[in-house]
Amino acid sequence: MINVQGHTLSPGDIFSLLWIFGVVLLRPIRMIPMMLVTIGDCYTSTRRVEKFLNLKEEKSCVDREVKLENDRVIYALKFENVNVNLSSEHCLKNINLSIAKQELIAVVGSVGSGKTTLLKSILGFYPHTSGHISIFDHSVNHLSLEKRREFFSYVPQDMFIINSTLRNNITLAYTDHKKD
Repeated sequence: MINVQGHTLSPGDIFSLLWIFGVVLLRPIRMIPMMLVTIGDCYTSTRRVEKFLNLKEEKSCVDREVKLENDRVIYALKFENVNVNLSSEHCLKNINLSIAKQELIAVVGSVGSGKTTLLKSILGFYPHTSGHISIFDHSVNHLSLEKRREFFSYVPQDMFIINSTLRNNITLAYTDHKKD
């Protein structure tokens, strides 16, 4: 028996108090890290949804069909003195580029040199402020965005990681894959 401020506590009372402290009080405290991870995941997901919802609707330039390829065309893609400005800043200035039909090229350069900006200007994500871009001798200004983008494949460099296994991050799946 233990006396605490004039009250006598039996071993059963002490055991009950320890159980109450361990189960009722410590379990919620142990859940705090999991709660913080969940809050972080919710914040990240909310930011992604917000970024998607704030995207501006893309306008189609022209809806008429254009037959692009013919035997006389030399260049599949051509830039002539193209300038791209983003938020009043010159990103690409006086770009001249010619890519022949069936030519395979690689655009390489240091970080921030404009490789992605060049590609996004071709795809219409960033409009060019001056100069001329043509695909198979047709100005991109006369092609709908859908038609323009039919010629390109693009894997963005923006990445995100889901709170799951490496396998699920690579396959972008949220469910577990069971081995057969």
